[in-house]
Amino acid sequence: MIRRLVVMILVITVIGPFALGQITVTGKIMWQDRNGAPHPVRGAKVQIWNAQDNSPFQQRPSFTAEDGSYTTAIADQAGNVSILIKVFSESDAALVHPETVTQPYEFESSIHASVGPGSTLNVNLTGSTDEINDQAFSVLEAVTYGRVYVSSLGSQLAPIEVKFPVDGIRACGGLVSCFHPTDSSLNILLLDRWDWDVLMHEYGHYVSSKLSLDQNPGGQHYIDVNLEDQTPDKDTAIRLAWGEGWPTFFSISSQKALGLASMNVSFVGDTHYTDTEDSTLDVDLASQDGLASKGEDNELSVSRVLYYLFGGIPTAHGSFTMSGKAILDALSAKRVSTLSDSWDALTAGRKEDQVAAIGAIFADHLAAPSLLTPVDGGKIDGNPVSFTWQANGGAKSYLNSKFRLLFFDENWQPLLDSGDLTVPNYLPTKDEWDKIKNASALYWVVTGGNPDAPPTGPYSSFALSLKH
Repeated sequence: MIRRLVVMILVITVIGPFALGQITVTGKIMWQDRNGAPHPVRGAKVQIWNAQDNSPFQQRPSFTAEDGSYTTAIADQAGNVSILIKVFSESDAALVHPETVTQPYEFESSIHASVGPGSTLNVNLTGSTDEINDQAFSVLEAVTYGRVYVSSLGSQLAPIEVKFPVDGIRACGGLVSCFHPTDSSLNILLLDRWDWDVLMHEYGHYVSSKLSLDQNPGGQHYIDVNLEDQTPDKDTAIRLAWGEGWPTFFSISSQKALGLASMNVSFVGDTHYTDTEDSTLDVDLASQDGLASKGEDNELSVSRVLYYLFGGIPTAHGSFTMSGKAILDALSAKRVSTLSDSWDALTAGRKEDQVAAIGAIFADHLAAPSLLTPVDGGKIDGNPVSFTWQANGGAKSYLNSKFRLLFFDENWQPLLDSGDLTVPNYLPTKDEWDKIKNASALYWVVTGGNPDAPPTGPYSSFALSLKH
């Protein structure tokens, strides 16, 4: 008998000492302003990198929250890894990169060695003020807040390319920052890095180009002049004034609407348009302290007209308030390209007293006529008196020169119309004066425009009252 030996072989798989587990990294990212004060980086891209081969782990993109916080993770790791955290000058709003390189700026943590599976690591990062790659985050933050404001008004814009720093002469034709409509890029000077008013003005050009808010011809411009005295023709001047004035309004109004003064960043969130380091420009949009407004071909007048509406800022003869969204919706609907276009857009469908209240703002900034005599509350008696006004409009060559004197009763119902006038004064006939005297009270306004191509206006003045 043959006996068989059955041998049983037991194979045991030995699992090594390494377990699988996700590694989570949390923390807060901060940038420093010109004074070295830290502020949260909002919306910036964050990645975990493998420090051993200097490459990113495969992971979903992570972005910082409004307070600069972030949470990101890498998938299960079969052992300890050495990692570092990188934050990039890239967000849903913009990609900020050097002029000749398309990769974003970054700053990174120190290396965290031997991080085990299942670990949670807290890493906080703060940039500095003395490195360009860190200063780029000031630029990114300004543009990000510009997009946040546009989004709050109902418009979603694609991320914009931001080149920083640029050679202004090569990129913009002068020592200035600029927006290039051909490739929708912002080109920012090194010395505009901290100037959020300038940065958000340039982003405002991007907004206006996407929302059809101007037909900016481009070219050299100055905030304190009548551009009709500086450009080849009226058409160029009034489109340039609007094309530059609206982005300035956008810059200051967006900061105010978002409450950015609470960040305590120098020159951010106030009513002044300020350019530092390479300029000494400091102009208030909420008053005429310093530089005065000069009419429809003056970009500062454009900015102030819109800001007075946005802020409900009173003039000597009234005020009117519109929300940022109401202003944007009105301008977008009419596809405006000049201050005159904006008058039609902002007054469309309004009652006569509202038109006169808006007219008070346009007159304050020398686009609409300003009434002179008789003074407000003047008495209606005796013989006819002459009505006089200041023409205003644009430069001296393009002042308002076509007028109508309109009278309304105490309920703002039409009472008299002078018809077309070519001089800034009018003496009512006896019959007209009798009709005026028979009214218990009335208001008078003057509309004025310039008929030279392209015709502008008519804008309405503010209203003055007459009484018995």
